[in-house]
Amino acid sequence: AGLPFTGVIRTVIGYALVLLVKVGLKPILVAIFSAFGLKTKLQTKPDKDAVQVKPTRKSKATKATKAGERKRKKSVVFKLFTRDVDILAVALVKCLVYGTLAFFITFVVPMLHLHLGIAAEHYKA
Repeated sequence: AGLPFTGVIRTVIGYALVLLVKVGLKPILVAIFSAFGLKTKLQTKPDKDAVQVKPTRKSKATKATKAGERKRKKSVVFKLFTRDVDILAVALVKCLVYGTLAFFITFVVPMLHLHLGIAAEHYKA
């Protein structure tokens, strides 16, 4: 008692709407966070202000070390490419985008289907 292929129509409309929301919302959030000076893309190459940290060794290896352990010949250098607030901005963009997508999938798309008259039978009251 409905249009043929309503399941396919619902799927296409829902997927298109969710895709449009994701494509539209992410650049808006990136622009908002960038306006506050936060970077919303994690860097893999160092900036000119990258910090290099050399860990300190607690003690040198002794003869009593276990047979399976090896001595480290080179000191490890960690390079910090991003600030903590930039990592927070990336996390907030992801949380806001995916939270909005979840809201659209669970509430907006079914309401749109009801409004268009193509909702599944268990949604109709």
